[in-house]
Amino acid sequence: MRLSDRLRLQFRPSILRQLKIRALKRSPDQVSITCARRAVPAPFSWDKIRADVRELLLAGQSFWDAVAEARKNHMLHNQFGKRALVDMLVSATYWQALDRTPWMNYVPEGYYHATQERLEDPAMTEIPELWEPLSTKPAPGSPDSSLDWLRSSNDDEDDDKLFDYVFNVLDRSLLQTRSVTQK
Repeated sequence: MRLSDRLRLQFRPSILRQLKIRALKRSPDQVSITCARRAVPAPFSWDKIRADVRELLLAGQSFWDAVAEARKNHMLHNQFGKRALVDMLVSATYWQALDRTPWMNYVPEGYYHATQERLEDPAMTEIPELWEPLSTKPAPGSPDSSLDWLRSSNDDEDDDKLFDYVFNVLDRSLLQTRSVTQK
């Protein structure tokens, strides 16, 4: 997105109920990143879930509790680190999702000011992380609820190495097939 397009973005939610409560100095660390990554169920991955859910996982919440919390219309920014909060606001603003993220209505003005400064910076070249709608928890008995077999066990490293090897062999053979068919 060009600078001229970024200047036309909506920089505040339509409804703003600013509270004077600040974000944390740093991101929560009640749980290690390794443990928080393990808390993400299949078919989701740490790198593909929204930043607000990641911060709540680092604060010790379970995945689906964090998703439910991020969906609520109440103050949540006081559980995030300042830098992470501004990154979230930049992403939500860039992807025009401020009004789809109810907890952002409670964020103090200063964080929106920092967000706007970053988005209006002509030197900004990096596209912010995608801010997608939150997933919904599958109902018990639904086809998605039985995806436990996709999860790899934490103790079984050999399975992961075998999977990586098989995947790489298949990937190489697909690439070779494509190059032969394209000639």
